[in-house]
Amino acid sequence: MDGIVSRSIAPVGTEEVEITIYPNEVKYFESKWTILNTKDTTLSNGFTFKYGNQHYTLPLIESIRSILAPNRFLLYRLLEMNNSFLSYFTESYRGNHLHIDFNSTYEKKYTKRDFLWQLLWIIANPDIRTLYMNIGYTFVNTGELKFEWTLNQPIVIKATIKRRKSSNLILRILSIQNKKIPYDKVSFTHPELAAQEKSSESKNHTYKKVESVDKPYESDNKDEGASDDFDLIPIDNQHHDYTNLPRLEKMTNNTSKLRESTNEDTKQFLIEDTNQRTVADTGGNSLIRGIELIGVHEASVTGELGEFIKLLNELNDFPSVKTIDFKIEDLPTFEESRKFSFLDDGITKRKYALGSVQLLNGHHYFIVEIEREYKSLAMLILQGPQDVQWDTVIEQLLEKLVKDSGAWLKESLQEIEDKGVTIQKAKHSKKSYEHRASLIAKKFT
Repeated sequence: MDGIVSRSIAPVGTEEVEITIYPNEVKYFESKWTILNTKDTTLSNGFTFKYGNQHYTLPLIESIRSILAPNRFLLYRLLEMNNSFLSYFTESYRGNHLHIDFNSTYEKKYTKRDFLWQLLWIIANPDIRTLYMNIGYTFVNTGELKFEWTLNQPIVIKATIKRRKSSNLILRILSIQNKKIPYDKVSFTHPELAAQEKSSESKNHTYKKVESVDKPYESDNKDEGASDDFDLIPIDNQHHDYTNLPRLEKMTNNTSKLRESTNEDTKQFLIEDTNQRTVADTGGNSLIRGIELIGVHEASVTGELGEFIKLLNELNDFPSVKTIDFKIEDLPTFEESRKFSFLDDGITKRKYALGSVQLLNGHHYFIVEIEREYKSLAMLILQGPQDVQWDTVIEQLLEKLVKDSGAWLKESLQEIEDKGVTIQKAKHSKKSYEHRASLIAKKFT
């Protein structure tokens, strides 16, 4: 919309519908058509299928963009001469546990959860993986981008369509709603992953961005490629929803020093940002910073606890974090002091969320968030020695909160600290999830 890639408006005369693409209903088609206001002709190809009592047409290029290759890595690998993933990682399986060893060829930036889920969906489903591999093979050997719909599972989509007499045209797939990764646990390693150990040594160098340009990023198509870094641009019209998500665990044997102080020997580098960006693949001679558009997939929790889950998801991408688990439950109820156990309507039970954060260096933290409903109540970050009985600590903490009418009283928190638990408070903020996650990560020291 107005040149802003993260926002879009559907054309006039279109509508959004939910459609299920059943594999036995899909047929490949090719047709010639004349380019508007010219005598030139071109060939369009795609798929036709029936859903309900309606016929639909899905352009082939849209099926690639939104379903099979929704990010830059998957798109470029799809069209390579040898699109085998063996050049980037190896896999091992043990029951419902999938382990992936990434090598240095696979850029660390693609270990962020959004990209990992998309990659895992392809490699963990045999029918999707086979189709993905065959597309590249056909393209390299024939020069044609075409394939048969060989998936054996239904795909549920929400799409913007234009209704026509013969067949409704799918203009854009807005979301895929039933992705499934058939594993309970996925672990991975990468050469650049390292457990950070706090050091008293000063930094060797620092980088400071010169805020010389105060305007939106501009896409540049003149430079040959992207640098290793990129900016993530969430788009409001591409969602990836998963029916299940496995437990994700980072693994490493490497360690690195976390230097936080500076001295007179610390070198400072100033970086000027021109706000030029590219969507090209990494590499080339004339490089600028890249951008990568990411769809959205979050836990189906709304409100304040939904915000907390998004915060945990952002925190999960930090290099020092090994795993994050969470649960959402009702606050305990006590007859003598039950008011805070319910929301203001007096009927709906108030909930809390508990995040468990395991770092690569072995440290373990718990984050407690309460459904506030306009109340001022900070998050708590807890840490303690290995022999702490955390179930008992959390139970006592929540009991005190309810009996203290929804306040973290100093006396009650002191009783928890007397058990050897360190408690830090984290205030809520309206800033970006990345910024809020970075503030919490700084407390993990």
